[in-house]
Amino acid sequence: MIFINLLPSTIITVGANRSCLIDVEKSFYCLIPNSLANLFHESNKFCKEEVVSNLDTESIEVLDDYIDFLVKNNLIFESHLAGIDFVYYENE
Repeated sequence: MIFINLLPSTIITVGANRSCLIDVEKSFYCLIPNSLANLFHESNKFCKEEVVSNLDTESIEVLDDYIDFLVKNNLIFESHLAGIDFVYYENE
């Protein structure tokens, strides 16, 4: 299983139409769809296989593109370990 994890310095602010993914250490941000932000809602990580199993082919390609972009910009990382936990910034 592959888990997609937010880096500890990354927070998500959900807006009405889209969300903002912010790295507070690098002062970098990018806009993402609310549907992607919602995947991180409960635990700052999600299992890619569980999400992909509920998507059509086109949506899987879009998700992969977003994951590639976020990995390249050091906002998330992929792991095979489910038990990785960090202390995250409080997003109030």
